[in-house]
Amino acid sequence: ICETRREDCKHRRGSGQMHGNSGSQLEGRTMTMYHGTSSTNADSILANGFKPSTGGMLGAGVYVSADVDKAKCHGLTVLTVEVTPGKSLMIDSINDPLLRCWAAHGYDSAWIPAGCGWTLAGYTETCVADPGRIRVVSMSVQGDMRDITADAVQ
Repeated sequence: ICETRREDCKHRRGSGQMHGNSGSQLEGRTMTMYHGTSSTNADSILANGFKPSTGGMLGAGVYVSADVDKAKCHGLTVLTVEVTPGKSLMIDSINDPLLRCWAAHGYDSAWIPAGCGWTLAGYTETCVADPGRIRVVSMSVQGDMRDITADAVQ
């Protein structure tokens, strides 16, 4: 449950920005990102689509990164995805009042910038509330030269 009031958010640094752009400039745009997982989970994602997590650093949603090395930290199988982030909120502090409840305030995604000091190895991370905003383009398995192209995952 989000107990943050909208007026508490007015003075937030970076509100509504993603990778240097305002959230409104991202509406309708697509970004290439990555999702690291196990081969079993990747097979399930390819067959049934993404299933949002119920929690995490940024709350519920599907976690992706613009940095493939961040994705590789989460499993040997990396899915390259196209993401339509929609209205996106930059979260640059672990004390942000919307840290886990940004979706309840009308945001489609939230992201942590690289180098903020509180993510795994300092990588950027994005959480997308609606898995329908994510489309798998390809899959690669670390240690295996196999790539599955978009035609194979459709």
